[in-house]
Amino acid sequence: MRYCSFCNCERNLLSPCGRERGDKRQTHSPRNYIVCDFETGKIIEAKGGRDASFSPCSSFKAAIALMGYDSGVLMDEETPVWDYSPEYDPHCLMMLDNWKKPYNPALWMQNSCVWYSQCVTRALGMERFQHYVDAFGYGNRDLSGGILRAWLTTSLVISLREQVEFFRKLAAGQLPVSAHAMAMTRRLIASGPCAGGELFGKTGSGYTDIAKGLQRGWYAGWLEKDGRKYLFAALNDHLGAGYAGLQTKEFMKGVLERLFGSEAAHADTAVG
Repeated sequence: MRYCSFCNCERNLLSPCGRERGDKRQTHSPRNYIVCDFETGKIIEAKGGRDASFSPCSSFKAAIALMGYDSGVLMDEETPVWDYSPEYDPHCLMMLDNWKKPYNPALWMQNSCVWYSQCVTRALGMERFQHYVDAFGYGNRDLSGGILRAWLTTSLVISLREQVEFFRKLAAGQLPVSAHAMAMTRRLIASGPCAGGELFGKTGSGYTDIAKGLQRGWYAGWLEKDGRKYLFAALNDHLGAGYAGLQTKEFMKGVLERLFGSEAAHADTAVG
């Protein structure tokens, strides 16, 4: 049994109860996040609108990696190596200096390089690209923004709840791709220690107002600790220096440390 994200009644995580289906749709707040148990789907903590939706931006790289490995466009962590070309510049909102060099899959995910993602989607072609997005049930499935930019603040959007469900399927090995594709993608999104466990996830950043420097950032994935998994997704606004996705990642790590770290364990066993 999974649980309704609105009132925590016993309904499927992706099928809201009557109260959530009403006309008063939840609106975006500056901080939105959800943490839930992998096995039961029960929400452990949440804030803001769990149906808050935004372009996935670079958090979509996890989906692109699955497509790439399943199709054979990508082979392993080191292959293929593709060279940067100035012809990629017009298709990126900005071309960072550290993207202007050869990239392999591991470096692509580590540095969140946009042009490498676009090379993968070009190699797939629109028909296969749409097939995978549909098969994953990814967000609104709308690729009308094009094979190079659909996930970059154009047509494709996804909610916190949908991010959680996508990463649940990846963590469970239940996506319609090869075991190799899921294993390689899980390896690429491994994000190091957190709260005494291991973190898996992907950031994403996109502008909501370029003139004002206002960004919105994702961090979504799961935490593995003591044989259990905890799913999460966060979507936060950010104004100022740095990238919204990285800021959201640090915020979410703080939430996970509070919920599952040593201080949380101590609080659970305290007496008096």
